[in-house]
Amino acid sequence: MDPLGDFGRRVEDTLDGMAQTVADQVVERVVRALDVDELLDRIDVDRLLDRIDVDRLLDRIDVDRLLDRIDVAALVDRADIGAVIGRLDVNGVVERIDVGGIVERVDVNALVDRVDLDALVQQTELGAIVAKSTSGLTTAALDAVRSQGVGLDVFLNRWVNRIVRRDLRPPAGPPLLVPPVPEPEPVPVPVP
Repeated sequence: MDPLGDFGRRVEDTLDGMAQTVADQVVERVVRALDVDELLDRIDVDRLLDRIDVDRLLDRIDVDRLLDRIDVAALVDRADIGAVIGRLDVNGVVERIDVGGIVERVDVNALVDRVDLDALVQQTELGAIVAKSTSGLTTAALDAVRSQGVGLDVFLNRWVNRIVRRDLRPPAGPPLLVPPVPEPEPVPVPVP
């Protein structure tokens, strides 16, 4: 049992309140008396930074909340894109890109479905190209048939000349300028 009872508690509370008031006033007077610039000049920043646990500090940062607060449009407006690209190691970025992964994610069938072939044919001269290539094939086929016909004609001409026994030697020149070549003597054919 407390001999002073309720009175003792009230005195204790009053003393605590007075002590807090005195402490607040003393701290306020000390802060007012301090020259903050002089105090900051005396701080060794390198030593202070050595005492900071950066990993622990980063663990306390809510990155999603931070990103939500960033106005990307304003950031892009303020950025000098040319300077950013000038500092960018494009080769390093390209080396880190997984081109195979990107290609695997491309739906080629969907891309082909989106192509309007009729419009493509109209914009290009594909019809004319097809017509030219078709006529070229037809011409080549006719040339081949003609060539075969000429070859057959020459072949038949040779055989007819042999059967008829025509002289196949080319002339020595124009008939009026070159003296005629005497005809060879016929070779007698032995009769059995």
